[in-house]
Amino acid sequence: MSLGRFDINYLYYDKHYFSYPTARAFLRRSQEFIGDLPRKRWTRLEEDPKKNDLLLKICRRGNPNHQRIYFKPQGLKFELELRKYKVKQFQDWLFENRIQEFEHQITEHFFKRWSQL
Repeated sequence: MSLGRFDINYLYYDKHYFSYPTARAFLRRSQEFIGDLPRKRWTRLEEDPKKNDLLLKICRRGNPNHQRIYFKPQGLKFELELRKYKVKQFQDWLFENRIQEFEHQITEHFFKRWSQL
């Protein structure tokens, strides 16, 4: 048995409520910031104002570390999707029922990936 993909999410809740224009400005600045980094990454901002949807994609879908930021009425949802060889690095802890080790390693990887931007 092996995993094909594993998603980990973090919801940043703001009690002052994110508005669509505020979230849009944040995601645009984030896209520009990522584009100006020495190690450039592909980014794409998708908007649907009628549905109040915003999505910033970081790295292409086929990348082993595909990242996304969603605008939600409650705040911003940060997601990391692990695929291919990346997910294989973590699956043994899960299959061997070493849950604490798995949680520690996957969480550390999540924060490491987001801090590298």
